[in-house]
Amino acid sequence: MQILTENQVNVLKLYSKGKQRNEICKILSLCRSSVDEGIRRGLENISASIEVLQFALENDILNEQESRGLEQILASLKFSDPVQDYLDRDRKWKRRAH
Repeated sequence: MQILTENQVNVLKLYSKGKQRNEICKILSLCRSSVDEGIRRGLENISASIEVLQFALENDILNEQESRGLEQILASLKFSDPVQDYLDRDRKWKRRAH
């Protein structure tokens, strides 16, 4: 099962890095409508996948292996936590002071 087309992946990679639509057009040699469509449909497909996972979690229909796989995916996501960033910097500073 292919969730995203190659075009959607390429467009979304650039879009998620902050590239503007006109820049993506030039980089990938695509027309504006193809870029817009890649972004729109790609994000729709990702949202639909999230909804399926949410349904599976809420209805307890994931087996142990699938649950572990999902945990690994979530663990690989990096979220910026300002409080944790501050504590990490503070710990580094204290180590240097000793």
